[in-house]
Amino acid sequence: MINPFRTLAIAVALSIVIASLAMPANANETYSSTPVLGGNGGGSFNGYCGRREVMTGIVGRTGAWLDAIAPLCAGYGHGPRFDPPRRGPWTGGGGGGSASQECPSNAAVRGWEIGRVRHNGFVVGYVRLICLSLDTGAETRNGQRFGGQGFIADADVMTYRCPAGQVAVGVYGHSGAFIDNAGLLCDTPSLIFGRPTTR
Repeated sequence: MINPFRTLAIAVALSIVIASLAMPANANETYSSTPVLGGNGGGSFNGYCGRREVMTGIVGRTGAWLDAIAPLCAGYGHGPRFDPPRRGPWTGGGGGGSASQECPSNAAVRGWEIGRVRHNGFVVGYVRLICLSLDTGAETRNGQRFGGQGFIADADVMTYRCPAGQVAVGVYGHSGAFIDNAGLLCDTPSLIFGRPTTR
């Protein structure tokens, strides 16, 4: 005879296993994200860095706006410094020219200034990284735009940061031939690396 309680217990256990396999590499109880800015087109994307990595820059293609984007991801090796960054998941189209922007040594992306521009609605015009040193806790803002250099009204520019104590671990939003909208995925570096950090 089938024990209904045992059957229920097996079903619950399987659902927990399946849910854990579907979680992103850096997901834990502190996982969060910033709002997106841009338009309503494109299909959804989630570009996570790998397990035990944080976002230390961005790479992609830009012209009058953001054509494509991917996070630059790095983790700690055996020493106190980050390993050389690698390119994370890529999304967007093939227009524009190659571009990249990185944080200073041993710093991770804490947030960004993001501007949108009109193009068949709105698309992401540019982003400008805000970086956080994991040694000192000092915050720096990159002086150059990653993306289009055209005019963007003040009303179409926002600054978003990961919550206190967190840094970026990837990007998400919607994309097609361009980056339609984008936001940052965030997590706690001390939990990712298993060691204390300044914030």
